[in-house]
Amino acid sequence: MRSRYTAFVLGNIDYLIATHHADYRTDDRNTIWQTIRTTQWVNLIVLGTHKGQRKDKTGRVEFVAAYRSKSVVKLPVILSNKANALEKSSEEILNSPDELSQLHEKSQFVREGAQWFYTQGDLLPAYQPKRTQPCWCGSKLKFKQCHGSKQSL
Repeated sequence: MRSRYTAFVLGNIDYLIATHHADYRTDDRNTIWQTIRTTQWVNLIVLGTHKGQRKDKTGRVEFVAAYRSKSVVKLPVILSNKANALEKSSEEILNSPDELSQLHEKSQFVREGAQWFYTQGDLLPAYQPKRTQPCWCGSKLKFKQCHGSKQSL
């Protein structure tokens, strides 16, 4: 599961497709690419696992991934062609303000041979750690001093 998170961070679409079980695949390369280019992954916390050991055929992982959405804006690019100037559309990705969001999911995996495959995940409500636990955003502050403070609620 951590390797799939890393693949999202690094934009490794081939790995994401290869580790998503064929019977459960719904996203195409373009959809995955759109997610990668508009998301800045910031932090991963694994909250718990069930099964998923070498002797098991299935496993579940509950996690929280903090992220920022990025805006994609089309900008004109002027190409010089001696006497003529051609205008072409280009995309620039702009980070949004420091507003963080989270993905809280319980993912399911199945093992075939020595390889684990992601099958599907259940989205869960926003994760709220105890006030004295580390914040889910990765700031290294306690939750009560970060996203759990009265100003951010």
